[in-house]
Amino acid sequence: MDLNDYSRALDQYVFEEWIDIPFDFEQKVQIIALYFFKNEIPFKYACSFAQLIIDIETKLEFDYTLVYEPFNILDDGTDDDWIPAYDPKVNFESFEIIIDGEKRIDISYSENLNYKEFIKKVKEQDLPLN
Repeated sequence: MDLNDYSRALDQYVFEEWIDIPFDFEQKVQIIALYFFKNEIPFKYACSFAQLIIDIETKLEFDYTLVYEPFNILDDGTDDDWIPAYDPKVNFESFEIIIDGEKRIDISYSENLNYKEFIKKVKEQDLPLN
């Protein structure tokens, strides 16, 4: 499987039931595919990690900030021809959720969490779910 196949397969997995996919979500999944492919992380981890990030972006009902270092390249802007660049110095293995500007929960791809397990982890840390 090459990077294009990996990226397409990850898109299909995450957006299987979507009709219209927001461009920024496609870009985020493309970035995850790039980093997981380049670091030879098993595809199943890329699937659960990408799915969790998209689920958080679409389902969480409280104010939060998701910090995932590879997504920082999106701050430079994108267009239809945009292709993410790989930076081996970037921490791709985990992201954090910051709640109320201070409470933080770290999530590693190796935890292989789904959305329900993520919510359980948030509750265990006594963070607000409103």
